[in-house]
Amino acid sequence: MQQQALKDFARAKTAKFTSGFGEPRWRKKYVHEGFRVIGTDSVPEFEADGSPKLNAKGTQVIGRSVVVRRPNGRWAQVKVPGCGWVRFRLTRAELPKAKTFRVTFRNGQWHIAFAVIPEPVDAAATGEVSPARRSGRRPG
Repeated sequence: MQQQALKDFARAKTAKFTSGFGEPRWRKKYVHEGFRVIGTDSVPEFEADGSPKLNAKGTQVIGRSVVVRRPNGRWAQVKVPGCGWVRFRLTRAELPKAKTFRVTFRNGQWHIAFAVIPEPVDAAATGEVSPARRSGRRPG
């Protein structure tokens, strides 16, 4: 643990000079509190077409998922290992489908942030270039 801390500190010092990052700072008690939780539930993974995802041995891949349940309309609960069910307020209509989440202590309150993979966005498939972009001028 101490060796890793020294390696991290050395990397932060070199990053300060090579890429313009500021001076590395130590974490402060009650200020930089938080932890990351990797999914606690094992779920089978599937391909986009619905067929099971297989590994090199030919067995189905089992992924990790966060266990979230909704006891009522405004609140939900997430299972945190070693802590149990933790209640949080929903800010979206649907429950998050995440593999990890981070719990942090900011501004005197505990916050939870789910790492959700966004849905892909379809690009415009016309293949045309607008006249304003072709000439390099801005419209208007």
